[in-house]
Order: sequence, then structure tokens, then C-alpha cells
Amino acid sequence: MLIKVYISRVLTLVAIFDSNEIPLRTLDLAIYLLTGFCVIATLIPLLAHHKWWVRIFDFPHAQLTFLTFVSLVLAVTLLPWSFLNSAVVIALLSGLVYQCYILYPYTTLANKEVMQKSGIGIGLKLLAGNVFMENREVESCLEVISELDPDIVLLVETDQWWQQQTRPLSKKYPHQVAVPQDNTYGMLLFSKYEFIENEVLYLVEKDVPSIHAKVAISSELTIQLHCLHPAPPVPTQNDTTIERDAELMLVAKTVKTGEIPTIVMGDLNDVAWSFNTRLFQKVSGLLDPRKGRGFFNTFHANYPFLRWPLDHIFHSSHFKLSRISRLPNIGSDHFPIFAELEYDPAATKQQPVPSAGGHEEKQARQKILKGIG
Repeated sequence: MLIKVYISRVLTLVAIFDSNEIPLRTLDLAIYLLTGFCVIATLIPLLAHHKWWVRIFDFPHAQLTFLTFVSLVLAVTLLPWSFLNSAVVIALLSGLVYQCYILYPYTTLANKEVMQKSGIGIGLKLLAGNVFMENREVESCLEVISELDPDIVLLVETDQWWQQQTRPLSKKYPHQVAVPQDNTYGMLLFSKYEFIENEVLYLVEKDVPSIHAKVAISSELTIQLHCLHPAPPVPTQNDTTIERDAELMLVAKTVKTGEIPTIVMGDLNDVAWSFNTRLFQKVSGLLDPRKGRGFFNTFHANYPFLRWPLDHIFHSSHFKLSRISRLPNIGSDHFPIFAELEYDPAATKQQPVPSAGGHEEKQARQKILKGIG
């Protein structure tokens, strides 16, 4: 019904603005429909609405940029000149500029938010991966971990089966926090280094855990680690992003008040360029090592055209970057993500940090109140 109404309105506009009154060609109609989709899909994420069907449009910006570009080329080359067609071209060009503006910080053309390592600090290797609870290719997962030899490993969507199958990691990772669950929100944290303290918290939802730990890396370096996997905005999980957003803002507020080097990692079920993730960065003051280096899309592993960055490693300005990479497929619908950081005490004076203004702090508080209320 909605499609019929939309087509009817397009035809009405053509009748009004196209003075030639030539019957609309099928190709023209296809371009108009594609233009309408691109424009609407670009505008929907601007709505301050928490419903999943609104926020889901935060994700495919790269795909939408491609479709908008294709639509623009088709409109310019195939549509005859008219007032309506000029408006179509302007709308597509405006949408393309906006999409590029959103994605630009994550391209290699942009400035790097995190500086490259200096070679004088303490190295720390991190791996975070969503294993997909029903996945049984545990050997692929263990092989990737063995090859890269990270210092800290976070695996999410882990149940009792995954906890049992990853026991061989205990030899290299004697310090662990295990929260296996059969609801796809289980977490397993492995560390070569001792936990000074650690706790499992259910910040917003009673069945969605998060792990928070202080890790003694060396005599001169102790870090605060936050491991997260909030619920995604999908009808089968949560039909809004209220809970997810509240959890991220709660952690952002905690990070802001802390003083020690901090890392937040996990499957945040939000893309790097969304308003919420950018707000998280501003409130927390954490840096994103992807900026200026690439998208590092981790989901969906099985559909190359439908991929976006859902798995994240954010860190405080105490760290520089040695390398970051998306890892090979381990049988999951997510690729793991890997980052090698370098702790450099001088880095805090060399790297500007994001900051939130009064209005953004208010937005963060409102998100928290909605989530815990």
C-alpha cells in the first residue's frame, strides 16, 4: 500500500512539473524510486527516535553512499532536463555529500585520531570477537588466537560449550573471568596479566552482563578494562536502542571520571559513525584507532555487501597504535578485531581527545535515565 501511494505521488509531481507531459518511462520511474529511497534512508537516521526501524538506518551508510552515487550517475546521464529532474539531481548530490561527510573520518584520507607508535612504550595486544553462540568452528578461533598471541582476549556470545572448548587457553591465559550464558550474551575474558580487581555487572538489563577489571600489565602500568556486549536494536531482542544507549553512556560516564589508562572493547551493536557512538566518544574522551585508517567492518561475515563496524576497541589517550586489523573468519557472523597498542605517558599531551559540551552531557544523562528508568 505504501509503495502504491509513493508511486502515485511521484506520478503526480511529474504531471505538475514536467511541461512536456510525456508518459513516464519505466527507467525514469526506477530512478525516481531509487532516489526517493536514498533520500529517505539518508534522512531517517537524523530522527531523534529510539525505535529499531529508525536506528537500523544508522548502519548501512557505506552501502547507501554507493546507491546514492549510482542514482546520481543514472539521473545525470539518463533523465531529460526538467524542473523535477533538476530537483532529483540536487537531492541526490546533497545526500551524497552528507554521506561522505559521515564516512570521511574513517577513510585513509582523514587525519588519524590515534598516532602511530613511537617504539618506546609498553606494548599491549588485544583481540575481541563475537563467536556466534551456535558456531562450532572453535579450532578456527583458537588458531587465530594462537597465531596473534594477544595479551587480552574477549569472546562474546559464549555459552557453556564455548567455555569448555576454550579451556586450552588456560595454559597461556591463567587469569580469566567467565560468564557463560545461553541467551547469546555470555562473555569469556582471558588475560596473561593479573586482575587486581574484576566484577561482572548487569548495568541495564538483568540478563546482559558486562565485565569490568583492573589489569596489572607491569609495575608501571595498570589499565582499566570495560568489556561490553549490549543488546542490538532488532525486534527479536529489543525493539528500541534505549537499553543499548544507556549502557554505553553509563560506561562513558565511568570512564570520564577515571584517571588510569582505559580500554573499552566488545561488540557494541552500534556502528562507529552513529550519533550514539560519537556521543559515547565525546562523553568518555576515548579515542578510536580506526579513524584515518579504515572501516574495519566486522559484521556480517557472510555477506560482503552488507558489512559495517560493530566490534570496537576504544582507548584513552595514554596509548598510541602499533596496528589494527580485522581477522579471518572463525565461522561466526562476525570477524574478530585485533589491535596492538603502545602505552606512552607522553601521548596524553600529543593526542587531542573528544569532549562533550553541556548539551551533549545532557543528552547522555537523558539516555541513561531512559535506560534505567
